[in-house]
Amino acid sequence: MEIEKRWKIFCILFISYVFYVYFRKLFSLILPSIVRDIKLTKDEIGWIVSAQYVAYALGKLLFGVASDVVNPSKIIITGLSGVVISAYVMAFSTHLWHFIISSTINGFLQGSGWPAVIKHIRQMFSTAEFATTYTIMSCTNNVAGFIGPLTILLPWRQTTFMAAIIATSFIIVLVFALYQTENSSTFPIINHKSSLCNEEAKQKRFSWRLLFGSETFWIITFYYSLTMASRAIAEVWIPIFVSEHFSEVVALEATFFFEAGGFFGSIVSGIACDKLCAYFSIDESRLLTGITSTIGMLIAFAAVFSLMWISFYAFLLGFFIYACINIWGILSSDMIDVSFAGRCDALFSFISNLFAVSAGAPLSWLIAAYGYSVFPVLSTLLIIISLTAYIFTRNIPLHISSL
Repeated sequence: MEIEKRWKIFCILFISYVFYVYFRKLFSLILPSIVRDIKLTKDEIGWIVSAQYVAYALGKLLFGVASDVVNPSKIIITGLSGVVISAYVMAFSTHLWHFIISSTINGFLQGSGWPAVIKHIRQMFSTAEFATTYTIMSCTNNVAGFIGPLTILLPWRQTTFMAAIIATSFIIVLVFALYQTENSSTFPIINHKSSLCNEEAKQKRFSWRLLFGSETFWIITFYYSLTMASRAIAEVWIPIFVSEHFSEVVALEATFFFEAGGFFGSIVSGIACDKLCAYFSIDESRLLTGITSTIGMLIAFAAVFSLMWISFYAFLLGFFIYACINIWGILSSDMIDVSFAGRCDALFSFISNLFAVSAGAPLSWLIAAYGYSVFPVLSTLLIIISLTAYIFTRNIPLHISSL
């Protein structure tokens, strides 16, 4: 019964986060249509994207800390409700400041979803099961990515409004299911190495200074920040680039292949880690898979702007980006005791998503000055930096045990 109940909750959380991701990706999917109808410039697009990612970073920080002290179910329900409200606002937006308000609300409350979902999973599943459940949950990004292009059948305002209505109906089911399950006396909670009865004592030993001073924290944050910035660029600028050089239909096709590649990247990266464990330690296998995926991501990133084989390179880019998200995400979630996971993930996500802000206004200025040819140059520089960082840090421990 406990196993059945755990997976029932897991499925509900999976669908919930699919809705979170869908509404985050929806703006990028309908952006070419918005640009055509509202006549937004690249600078204005940059400001909208930057506002969303600044809010997203702040949301990750605040809700990540809150997930250690507040019931994660309440955070998930509140956050998803706010995201849906932002979708209603976007459906009726007519000016730049409307979109900035909608994107800011959306971005801030998007930050509530992942920390609370992962907190739930770490409570319900053992350490041995965590990597598998984390990988499955990571596929929510790609499931939402598959669904997204298929829903763009109506004009963008109607699409956004109908999606918000469907999500509102789901929230009612979500509230009933989570509260009914948690009020049950058999609600499944797994006791990890850190006993829950000792959690109060452990809270007192938490040290932000030691976390900031950890080389492990910063190297994983660097690679994950690079990945988040790449994903932001892929979701915002590649559809615009493709629609400018080809058509909106080709842009949707490229988005579909990007998400298809991401689905396989999430799965294959997990399998690759398992296979490499036969030859290396689990930390070495994760680090090797992560750096290989990072280099592949940067190479594919340069190639996708070559105007050749757009769908193929979009598939490769999605494959490597989501492989990186999976591997660096597992490392970040598993590098510290579960009692401190919320705060650690909050800081980790805050920094990495601040890095993603560069995909907004700063990048729009570079594109305006140098065109899309700036991407291959940036990719080459980042490959050199990534390999250099790996060479000097490949032997560091991937767990923080001194907190």
